[in-house]
Amino acid sequence: MGVVQLPAAELRLLRAGTAGLRAVMSFAAWRSLQAALRPAALLGSRALVALLVSTAAVGVLEAGRLVVAPLQVVINGAGSFLLSNFVAKMRQDAVAGQRLVHRATWLLIIGTGVGGVALTLLANPLGTLLTGQAVDPLLVLGWVAYLMVWAAGLPHVTEVVARRMSRHIFFVRLADSALGIVLVAVVTVLSGSVIAVPWLMACGGIYSAWHVRRLAIRSRREARTA
Repeated sequence: MGVVQLPAAELRLLRAGTAGLRAVMSFAAWRSLQAALRPAALLGSRALVALLVSTAAVGVLEAGRLVVAPLQVVINGAGSFLLSNFVAKMRQDAVAGQRLVHRATWLLIIGTGVGGVALTLLANPLGTLLTGQAVDPLLVLGWVAYLMVWAAGLPHVTEVVARRMSRHIFFVRLADSALGIVLVAVVTVLSGSVIAVPWLMACGGIYSAWHVRRLAIRSRREARTA
């Protein structure tokens, strides 16, 4: 199905062989490791809450995340859509690619913010529908903040990945995840509350979004001079 959907220009003069296989495998490996970091960080935060507070507290934490799950699905899908589109734009015109990144950043931030506010206002009825009990709106708002930070950095992550810098993104996201987990551990020990968990995970994401934006700007300059 993928071959059928390729542009006709990419199907001309094809020859079977192993040229570029090493580069493709390297890209795929780093990309896969990067994709595993966010679920691993969330798993780590759940484990900390279970160990330091209780398994019931993990249920409360997950109830808040379930309320914002539709937004998470949209952001995930946007990442896949942006990667292919950015590569196509970058081949045609670097400026057009940058415009796509800027538009996508604002659309994702605004869309996530508006949707998040609506879900926060509906936290109690939605929580009751999904889990059988009301969910603290402040917890839901924390997950919205976490998703907004994710959405803000996603287009720049896509831009850098399209320039074959997956390894750089992996290490930035690794630092982001580690920072979030350390903050969760410290605050959970001190307070015993799960309300702060998504807010703390978002703090690591802020570092990631800032660093990846700088990386994207630097990669643009290097691309111009290459």
